[in-house]
Amino acid sequence: MCAPAGSWPDVERSLAEDGMSPVKCFPHLSYGEHGRRPLRRPDRPDRHGKSAPGDIADRAPWPACREAYETAMEVGALDPRHPEGDFGVAACRERLLRET
Repeated sequence: MCAPAGSWPDVERSLAEDGMSPVKCFPHLSYGEHGRRPLRRPDRPDRHGKSAPGDIADRAPWPACREAYETAMEVGALDPRHPEGDFGVAACRERLLRET
């Protein structure tokens, strides 16, 4: 999906308004690393902005997310192909070249 201008929460909100339920499950960190990162953040002032009281609760569904991800991969539910664009590729390329 090519996101419109704005932040990712804006994209998720827009999808929800259209009746879609975005699901994020890409557990690229091990369970151990998922626990270690929040423990290190208080010791690093540059990472305080990444900390939140909800970090502990966010860790709870990790095993279920990992299982759902593995199941989706096994059944081929996560298809890496992208749909055809509904825009003029050449025109977009020209615009990018002009505006960058």
